[in-house]
Amino acid sequence: MANELEVECFQAFRGVMEAGNNLLMYRHFAQVLQHCTDAIVKAKRYQKVAERSAQIPSEKGGSEYLLSYLTNLVDSLCILMIQAYGEINQHEHVLPFLKQCYHGIRHLPPKLLQICILMYAQFEDFETAEPVFREWKKFPANQQRPEYPGILELYILNILLPQMRCNDAIQLADSDTVISNDRKIELIKFVKKFENAVALEGTKKQSGNSHDQQCEEKVAAFPTGFHASVQRLGQHLFSSVPFVNFTLLRRLAVIAVFMYLILFKTHLDTVSGLAYASQLWRGVVRIWKSMFAPYHVASTSEQFGQ
Repeated sequence: MANELEVECFQAFRGVMEAGNNLLMYRHFAQVLQHCTDAIVKAKRYQKVAERSAQIPSEKGGSEYLLSYLTNLVDSLCILMIQAYGEINQHEHVLPFLKQCYHGIRHLPPKLLQICILMYAQFEDFETAEPVFREWKKFPANQQRPEYPGILELYILNILLPQMRCNDAIQLADSDTVISNDRKIELIKFVKKFENAVALEGTKKQSGNSHDQQCEEKVAAFPTGFHASVQRLGQHLFSSVPFVNFTLLRRLAVIAVFMYLILFKTHLDTVSGLAYASQLWRGVVRIWKSMFAPYHVASTSEQFGQ
């Protein structure tokens, strides 16, 4: 029976992950969610049959292999669903479906918890991330997993530090009884270095804020006025010569001047210099796209350039 069940199961799920990946690649996110939900429901049914089969001694080995296969399949389908929810900015739906699928947070596989932490960090949903991590961490079996130290570090670096909760991060690392002392010391050192670096950066910003603001205002005003001057100059020089596409020549001239300013007249080792170069470079990209990009992109660039 176990062999027949395996064959039936493998045939039922042949190509399921490939189909889900293709839907995700082509950005059919609603179809990804429906496809994965249907496959998970079917996999759960096979899991129940395999669990009953595993109680029969003669069929135990094959059923355990099948259970492992189905567990990995469900995990992979859940990862696809998390990606799809993230793409449509509905990450708030991730936790309810994971709770239902795994019967609670504490049973989440480590790789899914890691993805959730990164997702919550991406959306800056720190209020949800903290109780999820702490609920998972309370389960003793999870702290014995080999992935636990990495998950703890991931949580500190991506959830606590972006909130500038350095004291909480140090306290969490210092009070943990699982990670090694060497790893704990290195983690605390990193948090303190991060805190000092942020404090130093804040001091620098306060001292140079007024100067940089004046430079940025000049930079922001420069490209528009400069571009208009070049346009007027080109119209004056070339208005008497028809039949030549001087729009192209004018834009090439603007690009040449912008590149000259970026390469030879900009101090890239200063904040204001980098801001100045960045503004010029955006002008170069916009003009270049209007000349050489595909039609739909060029048309868009033309509209913004007018």
